[in-house]
Amino acid sequence: MHILLDKLGAALISAVLFLLVFNVNMRNEQAMTETTAFYSLTQQTENLAKILRRDLQGIASVNNITETSTEDGGSQFSFESRIGLDTTKRTIVYKKVPAGIYHGTQFSSIERVVDGTVSGGSSDIITDWEISAMNEDAGSITDTDDAAQIYVRFEAASPIFETETVESIRWESRFFPPLRNE
Repeated sequence: MHILLDKLGAALISAVLFLLVFNVNMRNEQAMTETTAFYSLTQQTENLAKILRRDLQGIASVNNITETSTEDGGSQFSFESRIGLDTTKRTIVYKKVPAGIYHGTQFSSIERVVDGTVSGGSSDIITDWEISAMNEDAGSITDTDDAAQIYVRFEAASPIFETETVESIRWESRFFPPLRNE
């Protein structure tokens, strides 16, 4: 009888240890997945910020003061810009396109449209987006001729698993390009 109880006790202890090791392994796997998703989100955010920075540094004029609504429930902001060393003015539109609701959060993508052709943007990671023209004192304006700076802010997150999202990343900047509404 003692041998049977010893074997049963050993089996119980082995089962508990197995479950403990299994649980630790699953948590490590989840942490690695979250780390990878956060790294990917960081890279996508930096790429979008880099494109925004390049477009807004060459801005020549703004076509609207704030974002305007689109038919699909999104919004857009357009301006004329010279990209890089090219002196040709191009119409650039940033469109926020709703992608869906995950875990109670509205996710959207940003489409970059250059002269009517989609040319880059983001995947469905944007949770908050704001872009507007402002005067020198960061006040609101009523006419595009009063624009002296462009304010851009966005937040991005990446949905993972069934019930979780990665931390959100926020990017915010003001651009003071030599706006000449020509």
